[in-house]
Amino acid sequence: MNQDFKVYLRLIAYLKPYWGVALLVLIGFGINSATEVSVAKLIKFIIDAIQSGSRSDLDWFPLLIILLVFFRGLGLFMGGYYTAVISRSLVFSIRQEVYAKLLRLPAQYYLDNSSGHITAKIMYNVEQLTAASSESLRVIVRDGMITLGLLGYLFYTNWRLTLCVFVFLPVIGVLVRKASKRMRKLSLQVQDTMGDVNHVVQESINGNAVVKTFAGEESEQERFYKSSEENLKRGLKMVIVQNLNS
Repeated sequence: MNQDFKVYLRLIAYLKPYWGVALLVLIGFGINSATEVSVAKLIKFIIDAIQSGSRSDLDWFPLLIILLVFFRGLGLFMGGYYTAVISRSLVFSIRQEVYAKLLRLPAQYYLDNSSGHITAKIMYNVEQLTAASSESLRVIVRDGMITLGLLGYLFYTNWRLTLCVFVFLPVIGVLVRKASKRMRKLSLQVQDTMGDVNHVVQESINGNAVVKTFAGEESEQERFYKSSEENLKRGLKMVIVQNLNS
């Protein structure tokens, strides 16, 4: 069992109090996926009606389009809002546990780690972990439903063409797996560089009198610039991998 899957299993355990909200997420994205599949069917009807010259059939299409847009928006709102409810609740719960754990760690831990990195763990790392997990869950549920619906419609329309699509699934799976590993590595690097940024800021604030005494403003500015630049580079690499994987 790979590390990513273990992390997701641990996060799923936190979802137990929110199964009702998760059901609303499924309903919302289910409505959205149904409208996406309906668009494909509607386009076929429009083309057939234009080719046949049936004016009476075309009169209904504006109303159908309005209804599709309405229910698509409703589904996206429900799915997106209740996903955010779960995400923010997870941030709250995990942050409480992390803080409780920090309070009980031995003094040696605080000697071995800078205050900036410790602060980043509870403020930034928890936020990023739950945000990435909730985004993955949202994409899996929403896009998964849309994909299954479109594949079902495609299989109903032309099963031979659908089988050709399945030939490429193993290749796509390998690419997604490699991209996920790269994303995890970059995510850890972003968390570390964010800890460096916090460390520089806290040192300059706590030692502000010393910085002013020795005219170290430019030196501290340079330290902050370098740590922020490193965080920027890692963050942009994550964006590249994320978009290539989408």
